[in-house]
Amino acid sequence: MVSMIDDELYNAYMVRIWQDGRAWRAQVTDVSSKERRFFTSLGQLCLFWEEQTAAKANRTQQQGDE
Repeated sequence: MVSMIDDELYNAYMVRIWQDGRAWRAQVTDVSSKERRFFTSLGQLCLFWEEQTAAKANRTQQQGDE
């Protein structure tokens, strides 16, 4: 069975996580746009994921209301 992925609900990222001394760092690269974001803590990375998924959910819901 082939699954179709709705582009509106799909993001692809490459994630790098490393330890710098005692702190964890992260870099997220959007695969399609090549935009990079850097984070100085894993908490910031988690907030980014929450913001991205909430923004996608809001856009999808607004499109459904039209």
